Amino acid sequence: MKNPKVDPESSKEAEKQNAAKFTCLKGLLHSLGWNAATRDDEKIIKAIEEGEAVDEIYNLNEAALLDPFFEFLEEASIFPCLKDVSIEAYQRIMVPVVLLLLTYMTKILVGIPSMNALPDLLFSNQSIMRFLGFNARLLEEGLCQRGKATRAENKEPPKPIGTQMLANFTERFSGSEIETLFNAIIRALAKFGSLGNKITAIIDASDLETTAKFQGCGSVTRIKKQLNKRNQIEEIEVTIYGFKLIAIIDLKTQIPLAVKVVKINEHEVTFTLELLKQAQENLKGYATIDKFIFDRGFLDGQDLYKIDQMGITFVLPVKKNMDIYKDARQLALTGDGIKRTRCLTVTRKKSAGGNQEELNTTVVGISSLQTFDSYCPPEMLKHKNSKSFLPEALNAVVVLEWNNIKYGLDKGVVYVTNASIKDPFKTFDLYDNRSIIENLLFRENKQGWHLQKSPKKTASAMTAHAILTMLTFALTLAYRDWKDEEERVEEEAYRSFEFGIRRWRRKISAENQDYVIVFTDDYYAILHVAELTVLAGISVKKAPEGMRTKKEIYARRGLTYTLK
Repeated sequence: MKNPKVDPESSKEAEKQNAAKFTCLKGLLHSLGWNAATRDDEKIIKAIEEGEAVDEIYNLNEAALLDPFFEFLEEASIFPCLKDVSIEAYQRIMVPVVLLLLTYMTKILVGIPSMNALPDLLFSNQSIMRFLGFNARLLEEGLCQRGKATRAENKEPPKPIGTQMLANFTERFSGSEIETLFNAIIRALAKFGSLGNKITAIIDASDLETTAKFQGCGSVTRIKKQLNKRNQIEEIEVTIYGFKLIAIIDLKTQIPLAVKVVKINEHEVTFTLELLKQAQENLKGYATIDKFIFDRGFLDGQDLYKIDQMGITFVLPVKKNMDIYKDARQLALTGDGIKRTRCLTVTRKKSAGGNQEELNTTVVGISSLQTFDSYCPPEMLKHKNSKSFLPEALNAVVVLEWNNIKYGLDKGVVYVTNASIKDPFKTFDLYDNRSIIENLLFRENKQGWHLQKSPKKTASAMTAHAILTMLTFALTLAYRDWKDEEERVEEEAYRSFEFGIRRWRRKISAENQDYVIVFTDDYYAILHVAELTVLAGISVKKAPEGMRTKKEIYARRGLTYTLK
């Protein structure tokens, strides 16, 4: 039989329609045999006004986050990325992977600390679960009756799903599978315009500590300072168990560009180039990394040379036992280089008298230092013990004085860079931004996003949890920028939100405490309680402005009101 002729135009249109159904949550879940409700305020408003019965009414609560957040995910084409998620070890599928993924990311977004809290704080939250596609029957009866025969007579089945199912789901991700999802979504954000064209990137690592019983964890012995019984500081050896999260972020938005989870005993310097190249790949065609900041934990001459060959400007401090450190300080103290001093006037706290104080900082730029042996082409490294060997030249910025504290020959910071040091304060100020990754990524994620609260005590579960937390964090930052676009200040060195995630969640909750979500069939509306009351035919003497009459309510929402 001959193949039927296919009209190219109709084929393209079919492909376009097929792709379009995955851009929204409803279309994506519908393609998997599940239904998510669609927002249709007009439909619900008219039904209420006409006296029709609605299915359910709930407080909006944390669901106030999800409605606009999912709108952003649709705008930024994130749902197609979720559609492509595959987990090789996830064979018996009762709930679509996408729905489990969204449920876990919602747990992270609304700030639920542990799996044990899910039944009380998430699964019982009817408005959120309906948002995610769990219908009324699932919320009432649960997903299945497995285990009913062995369940205690007075014990209810897990509704709509069990916490163990969600925990097992995260554990079944392989490291490469969860990284693939993360990278796909960062590419989507870059394409959407959530990142600038030129990016200053920062790399750093942070420990994710566990106990020794955590399956697959690493261990490392470190020296720790502590107070003894005589109130004296002493050094002791301690063994720390766990993992290490390594991340590259965009300075301006703090959006993570590439991440990796390894055992705590693995050195972060091993992964510098791998993560940098992955970040570049995620940005390819939409943005480029032109500056790279990192601390001495990532110090490796060969890596620095390769980064230079990529056309990227770098800056980092060197160690005090290195020849380049000693040479740079010696030259700076003997008067060589470009010396600059900056004076900053600050006002002391009222408790200190409220007086003004002048703080001086002095830096010196030293050019063309050739005493960093491993900073050279790879093929030249084997000749480094030869008398004729000379590494490539690097510039340095030496700190002689910082906020009135003066340093001598063997103290103070020396930064190395491949950038011009005509104005050494440019290098000094660029590196000063490095602390942002510690404060606005790692500390914020550990305290406000429960980064270290793995759903199971296994390496795969910790890896999936940490990367999904980074992913949800990235999407939330991009969403907040998208929502506050008119207020964004382009001149800022980095994006500083007025509220951290915990205060922001409370702010959203407070702003929506007088709203409800109304469900009818596969549709929902978000209404102020005054709107709901007036539409139902009850007069409210002190209703908010714009909600006192049905006509005002229709006008407020841009709808045409027909007098009845």
